[in-house]
Amino acid sequence: MLTTAPSVFSLTLTASLSNHWKALRNQWCEPAELAAIQNRKLRKLVQTAYENVAYYRTIFDAIGLSPASIQTVADLSKIPITTKSDLQGRSTDEILHSGIPADLLTSEHSSGSMGRPFRVYYDWAYHSIRNMLFLRGLFAAGYRIGQKVQLVTDAGKRDKPWLRWHYSSILDPPERLLADLNHERPDLLYGCKTPLVCLAEHIRDKGAETHRPKRIVCTAELLDPESRSLLEKVFSAPVFDFYGSTEMGLVGWECAAKEGHHLSADSVIVEFLPVLGSSGLSRMIMTNLELEAMPLIRYDSGDVGLPGPSERCRCGRYLPRMLRVEGRQNDCVKMRDGRKITPYRLTCAMEKIPGIQKYQIIQTDWEEFTVRIKPNGKSRLATSALVQETMRNILGGEINVKLDFTMPAEHPAGRKFRVVESKWPLGGQHPAAEVREYLEP
Repeated sequence: MLTTAPSVFSLTLTASLSNHWKALRNQWCEPAELAAIQNRKLRKLVQTAYENVAYYRTIFDAIGLSPASIQTVADLSKIPITTKSDLQGRSTDEILHSGIPADLLTSEHSSGSMGRPFRVYYDWAYHSIRNMLFLRGLFAAGYRIGQKVQLVTDAGKRDKPWLRWHYSSILDPPERLLADLNHERPDLLYGCKTPLVCLAEHIRDKGAETHRPKRIVCTAELLDPESRSLLEKVFSAPVFDFYGSTEMGLVGWECAAKEGHHLSADSVIVEFLPVLGSSGLSRMIMTNLELEAMPLIRYDSGDVGLPGPSERCRCGRYLPRMLRVEGRQNDCVKMRDGRKITPYRLTCAMEKIPGIQKYQIIQTDWEEFTVRIKPNGKSRLATSALVQETMRNILGGEINVKLDFTMPAEHPAGRKFRVVESKWPLGGQHPAAEVREYLEP
């Protein structure tokens, strides 16, 4: 074992360095060269998926499509769109690469923003590429190796002392996040928008002393102008926005020019399909060019966005851009006693409840909540009891929880979807008509 370890380490390091170099180089490619990279990766992905993944082989055979028919990005439209519910209804044997042993795969839970628990499987090679693409985004925001970073993200992440990266949990209250910030004194603060905004509001409202990082990077939710302004004022630092997902990794990121999000087009192809009556917004259909263990080809992200200009950015990059993305915005839950509950406490707990295919939590009054559920065939009685218990454990025993099992499989195209939505306290008065309209299937 000792004789093989150095060679394995050498291969791992070599692959990581190669991926890092390619990621840095690709962002400066001219359009023709970038298109060639996309087409080459796409042909390989489609062939691999057809030969090794039962789900895609069935789709292709059903419409008489061969892998050879997909030569360029322009051919993607020949392939049917896949939704999350399409994959949820399949066994892992149907959607995973049959030639990659299960013990070589890792997985992450994607729920989150769309209220639809879903597990994504990765192979090691993809992990390496995904990490390098994330670093590329950080570099564009001004990060450099050796600087201290505080990352407010999933609970349970371990610090990386060799990188000087410290992890805080999205479940931590702002008091704890502030203590971490002042103790770690990072150069860059990275995290999900809601916890960072709650932290900034706490500092502003309490007049608390705070360390000021050199830059802030927000992710996971729509970064609205008000939230950006608050973070810039409280921390006196520039704010950058990242857009990504568990399924695709880092899809888009802001450079210093702040003229839209550069798309990671060498890793993910994003198709913008128009939605009628949505003021130019488009459905975002994505193809992950790197993930072979669980291919995602023409995958409906559930988000809608606005494509950006095609000309070269002032930063010098030719990577395509999008101007904004709509959706994936959660609300903090505000209670009558002044408590402010981060939505991640609710979503992380709901993900652990069996019997739920999709869900949404709507606060209609201080103590009134409706939980909309699309069950997956398990006992509704048992699921209802667990949902009631989970909600009361987090929000308090005095709340009233109504269970609604009429949730449609898909929300209307082009319409914002919030997995946690606070409809009444945020507005100051009860918008009854708006609540009724929202609760109707």
